[in-house]
Amino acid sequence: MAEPRRIGPYALEGELARGGQGVVYRARGPQGPVALKLLLDPDPRAVRRFQQEGQVLLRTAHPNVLRGLDLGHAQGRAYLVSELIEGEDLAQRIGRSGPPAPDAARGWVRQIARPSATATTRGSCTATSSRRT
Repeated sequence: MAEPRRIGPYALEGELARGGQGVVYRARGPQGPVALKLLLDPDPRAVRRFQQEGQVLLRTAHPNVLRGLDLGHAQGRAYLVSELIEGEDLAQRIGRSGPPAPDAARGWVRQIARPSATATTRGSCTATSSRRT
C-alpha cells in the first residue's frame, strides 16, 4: 500500500519510527504538531487490540506517559494520535553518555514501572511509556 500523505484531519510530515505493528509519523493536525501511529496489520484482532490500547492511552493521565489525543480509522487504517515529544530517546542517551549508574538505572525503571501499572489497571497489559529523559 502506498504511503499516505494525510490520515483523516492529519497531514503527515515525515516518518519517525517503524516497527512490526505500525509506523509513527510526525504529523500536523488541528492541535498543531503531533505523533500519529498508523497500524499496518489489517487483521481484525490486531485492529481490536490497537483500539483497546488506544482507549487506555486516551484515559491515562500520568507525567511519564504520552498524552493520547485521538483514535480513529481513515482510508481503511486504524490510527492513534498522541502528543509529540521532541528530544533524544533512551537508546540515544545511552549511546551518548554510556550505561547509567545503577542508582540512575533504578530511577529510570521506576519511572517506567509506575505508568505501566497505571495502564494495566485501566485495562491494558501493554503500557505506552516513552517520555524522553
